[in-house]
Amino acid sequence: MREQDRGKRDAILHRIQQLMYEKVMYAPIYELGALHGYGPRVAEPAIGLIVNMAAAAPYEEMRLKSK
Repeated sequence: MREQDRGKRDAILHRIQQLMYEKVMYAPIYELGALHGYGPRVAEPAIGLIVNMAAAAPYEEMRLKSK
């Protein structure tokens, strides 16, 4: 803001943007990779049976529809 010369201000701005671009760190967003017990073959959808748990677990108790 103190720099009065428009060319110098432009150069400073580009340098700041270049440094931000070079030093930025990318991190993957948390992606839930758990299996869910839901679909036409499942007898009882198990999603939401356990409070505050995003996955349908335990899988040992999951029941499938009989054919």
